[in-house]
Amino acid sequence: MKFESQSASPEIELEQLLAAAALFTRNNSAPAPLESSENFVPALVGEEAPMANDSIAGAAVIYRIEFERKYDQNIGRVWSAVSNESELTEWMKYPVTLDPRVGGAIRVDFAPDDPLEGIICSFDPPRQLAFSWGDSLVKWELEADANSTKVRFSHIGVRPELVVGLGAGWHAFLDQLEDYLTGSASRPDRYVDLTERYHAAFRPLLSRR
Repeated sequence: MKFESQSASPEIELEQLLAAAALFTRNNSAPAPLESSENFVPALVGEEAPMANDSIAGAAVIYRIEFERKYDQNIGRVWSAVSNESELTEWMKYPVTLDPRVGGAIRVDFAPDDPLEGIICSFDPPRQLAFSWGDSLVKWELEADANSTKVRFSHIGVRPELVVGLGAGWHAFLDQLEDYLTGSASRPDRYVDLTERYHAAFRPLLSRR
């Protein structure tokens, strides 16, 4: 598993950008209406026009968490596990609803009053699924390899304070996916141990920002 600092990802498709823009628009109020012509006073020739709001943009470091896994199942089987709401519910161990189409909704009920809701940005069976995750983006990329499947999982646009928790959380979820696909008994919950492991690995890097 690795993570990268980035200001923007070249891998984000148009649909993903539109979804992110839709979330931004939804969370921000509408702009103020333009002034009417009755209140408009043009600048006189030779006079400097009043200074417009000219504050510079803010900037924040964000990260991309990335895993690569190989599962001894054909690509159709793995695709079904990561894109079917019933199967997602089974291995994630939280209720999931998913409308399998671009623009469809995904919802994970981590707690009754704290669901995670997103929008499907890319749906290309059986190779790619991407959706917004709060103010970030999650992407599954699958590649057939003989009788197995390579999975590249990315969580793009992660704020620094969430890197450790999300790194450990997705690591545990990918373990659960493997157990589900192989029919193995679920391994003990590793989240606490994984959090400590990711904290030790990432905090020195994050502290250098």
